[in-house]
Amino acid sequence: MSWIDKALAQEPRWAAENRAKTHCPKGHPYDAANTYAVYGRRRCKACARAYQAEYRATRRHEAVERTRLWRSNNPEKARAQNRRRAEKIREQRRMAKEGRS
Repeated sequence: MSWIDKALAQEPRWAAENRAKTHCPKGHPYDAANTYAVYGRRRCKACARAYQAEYRATRRHEAVERTRLWRSNNPEKARAQNRRRAEKIREQRRMAKEGRS
């Protein structure tokens, strides 16, 4: 057996080390109920939920502030946008009333 065959037959050390891990870095278990795979890597659902909640909370605040600033700098465009939105809602309600959704 050549050295190439031997090298290809062996599993990389890092793969064995990662497979041996039973908990995420924050201490949640890597089990079927709390784990999902992304590109062949395990991810902790509990950590993902916590990250998403924090991200949405901070980004939502930033988006609201950007919208307020834009509306104060572009009042005509904001009014036109509101009119289009209201017209769309009226159209959806009219179609729902007629049973066409």
